[in-house]
Amino acid sequence: MRKLKIAFIFTHFLPNIGGTEIPMYYYARGLILRGHKIIVLTAKTLGYKRANLLSEEVINGIKVRRLDFIPFPLYRQFMFAPSLIKEVLSLKVDIILVFSLLPSFFLIVPILLGKLKGIKIVLYPQFHPYRSLYRPSLIRCFDHAFIRTFGTWLLRLADHVIVLTKAEKNFCLKRNIENVSLLYEGVTFLPPLSKEEINYFLNKYNLHAENYVVSVGRIEERKGYDFLIRAVPYVIQKCPNTLFLIVGKDWGFLETCRNLAKQLKCEKYIRFLGELSKRELHYVYSIADVVVIPSLFEAQSRVVLEAFAHSKPLITTFNVGPSELVIKGGIRVPYGKVIQLASVITLLLKRKDLARSLGEKGYDLVRELTWYNRIKILERILLKIYNKE
Repeated sequence: MRKLKIAFIFTHFLPNIGGTEIPMYYYARGLILRGHKIIVLTAKTLGYKRANLLSEEVINGIKVRRLDFIPFPLYRQFMFAPSLIKEVLSLKVDIILVFSLLPSFFLIVPILLGKLKGIKIVLYPQFHPYRSLYRPSLIRCFDHAFIRTFGTWLLRLADHVIVLTKAEKNFCLKRNIENVSLLYEGVTFLPPLSKEEINYFLNKYNLHAENYVVSVGRIEERKGYDFLIRAVPYVIQKCPNTLFLIVGKDWGFLETCRNLAKQLKCEKYIRFLGELSKRELHYVYSIADVVVIPSLFEAQSRVVLEAFAHSKPLITTFNVGPSELVIKGGIRVPYGKVIQLASVITLLLKRKDLARSLGEKGYDLVRELTWYNRIKILERILLKIYNKE
């Protein structure tokens, strides 16, 4: 089997931790273990601010090269990095895999220069108009115009496109982009916890209730925690012994959430646990009665897979991908419909049989989505593309 040399390119990578950096890491690490060579080209950034990070580093066998960039004040994703041109032109790789597709210098230049050099181009675009729902109106219009014009042309230019949801695949097919593969991301399955382990965790964080409603993700506006908090008073009217556990790092929205909880006089029913380790996140999912993703938008919410991997019932908005999985193993509500969200949470807290049934269906949907399985499928796609004349 041919051993490939592959460049992964995205504006962010470790030590950033977001939606895209995690699959990049797992795919890079997995492909390296299977004998392929990976180099990651990324920016010297934490969030979208310039950061004093190493220009070159090896992370668990993954060679990472970070480039300086000039921030663009009106559109932070643009990330103008002149040195990227030289880096791409000097690349000696078989395939360039670009994660995400936005009107960004850092993402577009590798596609165009790679094609000029005759390198196979694979895109992992997270490409759908609903990804811009949370942006200001002018930026949203700009994104939509890009998606329907130059962005679509770039997808057609690529040798292959990897999508994360059926909605994204259908969007591409309607635009006559046919070289498309649907590849759900992976999830890590952990062994069940003992009662002693769970009790230790509950005591550590002083969590003692009859019901636990869990929500996981960065605390930022688009994650919809204000939407969830507004539903809390309605839930506790019928299920008073309930704690809402919100897990995630503050991205500037925590104070707003705390103030809203105080305003609604429901702060004692909400615990902000901050960013937890993988092990402690396993504890949180294990005690959850219901998992809620109240986001305005999620291209590929890893929480969907993690909740189902723990056999937990899921409630999401309509804008959370992959909706095709949620429909079968959870319940969807319109974003912002507080009473409806509260009613569905209450239903699942009271109907344990329904909650259990949904959780079991969810587990059946994701039981094959191990990272080992995902990496093998990606490898097969990349080898097929490389060998295609």
